[in-house]
Amino acid sequence: MRHLFSLFAWVYIGLHSNASGALSHELSTKSTEYTNTSILHPAFNRNVTFTEKSQEERTWMGIHVDTKASESNLLTRFYHKISEIINKLAYKWAWWRSNPTKAFELLPVVKNGGVLKHNKEFHDWLNRVVHLRSRGIRYDDGEVIKLLKTKQSDAELVELCTWIRTLPGMTNFADRILIDMASKPTTARVTNEIPKSDNHPDWLAQVIDRRQQGEGMTDDELVQFLKAKHTDKQLVELYSRLRYVPGFESVGEKMLLDLTSNPIKQTVANKNRLNDQESPWSMFENRPEQFKIDDNPEFKQWFVYANSYRYQTEDNIEREAFVQRVYDLLMNTNTIKELEMANVMQSLRQSGDTKTLAEDMLAYMASNRAISNRVFQAWEKLKQDPMEFWVLLPPMYDGVNNIFASWSNIYTKSRRYFVNDFPELLKSMLHQKIDGDDKMDTIALIKWLQSIQNLKSTEFLLGSAFSALHTQPIVIEHWVNLRISPEQVCDWVGLGKNTDHNRIFFHHILQYVNAFKKDNPYTNEALYDLLVKRYKILESEVLRRIEPIAKSDTFSEKDIAKQLQAFIQLKNQETSKHWWQ
Repeated sequence: MRHLFSLFAWVYIGLHSNASGALSHELSTKSTEYTNTSILHPAFNRNVTFTEKSQEERTWMGIHVDTKASESNLLTRFYHKISEIINKLAYKWAWWRSNPTKAFELLPVVKNGGVLKHNKEFHDWLNRVVHLRSRGIRYDDGEVIKLLKTKQSDAELVELCTWIRTLPGMTNFADRILIDMASKPTTARVTNEIPKSDNHPDWLAQVIDRRQQGEGMTDDELVQFLKAKHTDKQLVELYSRLRYVPGFESVGEKMLLDLTSNPIKQTVANKNRLNDQESPWSMFENRPEQFKIDDNPEFKQWFVYANSYRYQTEDNIEREAFVQRVYDLLMNTNTIKELEMANVMQSLRQSGDTKTLAEDMLAYMASNRAISNRVFQAWEKLKQDPMEFWVLLPPMYDGVNNIFASWSNIYTKSRRYFVNDFPELLKSMLHQKIDGDDKMDTIALIKWLQSIQNLKSTEFLLGSAFSALHTQPIVIEHWVNLRISPEQVCDWVGLGKNTDHNRIFFHHILQYVNAFKKDNPYTNEALYDLLVKRYKILESEVLRRIEPIAKSDTFSEKDIAKQLQAFIQLKNQETSKHWWQ
């Protein structure tokens, strides 16, 4: 398409260039003709260059010169219009190819070196970037900062981000850019030191006077200004002091909350608060207006401090009472629902400094039947993938049967969403809980499952859970130490109910028997009875399934398979011999 427009433009220009050339040639010919006439005409005997007639010809020449200029302007406008169309098409093509960098370079304000602030085209570009991220396409803040820094100085970028914060839905986006800038050394921080700390009161007094007169910086602008002109150590000290300067309380709070991007500064700031014995409740009451309960730096900073306060203060606060108070405090703001709270806690549990309190919050919500029911009902209305609901479940604690009862209740309700794949999905989810990032105590889980196996409405969940867990080496070792028989293990994991006795079925049984026989007596006849008599599997099927295992050198249960194979063959020989006799 771009080449087509270019060809059309050049043909148009070429045609008009030929026309202009013809006019120029005709004009030159006429001028020479009339000049010669004025000199050689028999009516004149002297060399006369201009006459009244030549004056008319000059006027005629001027008209054609203006015509030529007009045509040139027309061509310029036409070519400019074509260029605009081509640029717009290229801009849309860049977004269609999910290339924000190329789209940014094609913005007219960028190409012309204009100002990005208050520019509608740049605003459109920002919205498209956010939309691109919502579709799961990775384009991180570092790429945006890199682009903006090619066109803006650090000071201009701070001013630009302050404007971006005012755009709908762009607050967190702009804050992340500002936080990223503040956490890295900048030229302004090195070269433009503000007065020493002893002079801060005088300097702050001047700023306060200007702000009272409606001039000077807003809170956000002042925060970014101070961040750009201090070292990390100076920032922490200054932020703590500003909280007690009249007129700057909100600035100090914002600056402290903003420290979450830097773990070192965050630790120092929290230590200062803990030394002052400041409770998270009073800190929450003095929160800024834009404070939101979601996965943003400001709320995360408060959550980190609440977790630190629970473990580092002299008050020995009971875990459950503290968690309940945090939950009630957040819910009483009437700005968040139970399912949203669960999603926020799931996000916070991914971070080491908020993991403990977030998981305790999820455990509290799951153990409260009324809360867990409301969470499930809200999730059910959204008709989300059941796998997404799984991540909202809390970790398992040894002996906390009320949490498991809540799990069982939720699974019973959500089972229909899994349809026929429910057992396999549940197995994969349990493996994720065991081997994933949120690794649990497997032995505690096994003890727990065994202790509540007689609870009502848990048979299906227990069978699926044991099926997912019994092949874990640590689980096998635990059961062997307890001398749990292979028959009991098979009953637990529900393998006896499996009508499709495939290769995996035999691997699982032989694997446990192999470990069990090392420290406990268990005969080949007992294994034969387990498979043939208890589970009604034909001898021929048993031999067919264990033959590949017996021949393989990679399976630890190879010897058990060979022994069982020999036992069945010997038994058949004896049976055949007895029949002939």
